[in-house]
Amino acid sequence: SSGKYKNAVNSSNIFLSRYPNSANCPEVLYQRGRIYCLLGLYEKALNELYSFIHKYPTHKFLPSAYYWVAESLYLSGKLQESRDVFSRILLNYPTSVKAEQAKQRISLIDQIATQKELLTLLQLNQEQTQKLSDQLAQREKDYERTLNEYKDKIASSMEDDHKDDARLLELERLLQEEKDKNAELYEKFLLLEAKNRELLDALSMLDQLEMPKPKEEVEETTEKEVEQEPNDVDEEKERLAREAAEKRRLVLEMLK
Repeated sequence: SSGKYKNAVNSSNIFLSRYPNSANCPEVLYQRGRIYCLLGLYEKALNELYSFIHKYPTHKFLPSAYYWVAESLYLSGKLQESRDVFSRILLNYPTSVKAEQAKQRISLIDQIATQKELLTLLQLNQEQTQKLSDQLAQREKDYERTLNEYKDKIASSMEDDHKDDARLLELERLLQEEKDKNAELYEKFLLLEAKNRELLDALSMLDQLEMPKPKEEVEETTEKEVEQEPNDVDEEKERLAREAAEKRRLVLEMLK
């Protein structure tokens, strides 16, 4: 609890070695797995916690063990696997002390996934915008070439009014087609630019919402394995967390 995690690991090793038959061995094993997670040793944490889960499937710390399994997966970047385990806590242990924290983590993971989807969509839109921009530039060049050809033909036809009238009509038709295509491309270009601005505004709104910092949050977590009456500070924290979650939900609904 004082944050001396390496000393705690050494003490755990000594205890488990000297007293392998102690009734406290399951708890020490669980705590060692949790401490590995706090130290950033996520693979060790997973091995230790899964070992605890398999050996003591009815232990009172089982929901907490699953929580730290999910936390280790979350902090190592395996978000979907982590979400699955957090969901398992809510499904199988809805009244455990870790249920509310699991719910908050799921909300955060979903928000991260949504932001990634928005960024991907923004990138695709920007690529399409650039492609249309290139097409528009090429169309303008084609238009200028057709226009110059048309002007040259008019100048030439002035010398001989009866020469190639059909070609003049064809050039006029092509010129009008180029104008229409340019107008259509330009309209698409403006629409994509507007969509890009909307996506950027939406991402900015999400970034401005207060999000918990995963690493700090884990380091400051203290184990509370029994239900306690929440004090005023805890109630205020829960209220702020609910408000932040509701704001994120409203933003995501607006995006949908």
